[in-house]
Amino acid sequence: MALKLRVRIRQRGNPFVIYQAHRALLWAGDIEVASELARILQSSDLPKVTQLFVSLRQACAENRTSDAVRIYETIITEHSNITSHWIVHSLMGQQEKAFDTLVGIDDPNLSQLGRFQSYTYCDARLFPNFLTLLETQGIEPREPQKTPCGCKM
Repeated sequence: MALKLRVRIRQRGNPFVIYQAHRALLWAGDIEVASELARILQSSDLPKVTQLFVSLRQACAENRTSDAVRIYETIITEHSNITSHWIVHSLMGQQEKAFDTLVGIDDPNLSQLGRFQSYTYCDARLFPNFLTLLETQGIEPREPQKTPCGCKM
């Protein structure tokens, strides 16, 4: 409850903080409070695709599968960037499609693939060039974590 009040009172004007709090609450299993933040975010000035991510995560957490599928299809149809597609495929439990989205950017330059490593559900071990880079730096890839706010399809 304290987190909810702090977010509402101190950060009401900062939707990016509320967005991260929404994700954290879903990870913590506090779906009800996350739902309140989702409503705040829907009337914020966040980009439309980010609002759709919020709606998708919330629908998945609440087991509203038909809503999740509708939101997923909207994102896939209206937002063609790699990041959006990878996130929604991952949230929908479509690991093969998520992998296919990123496999083309596992190039020796690795300029794009590294940004996906901040997502705990990204598996660096699937990308040979990126894995080689990590190994040369003495970095052991972490075990990916399944997002608790993904859909159970």
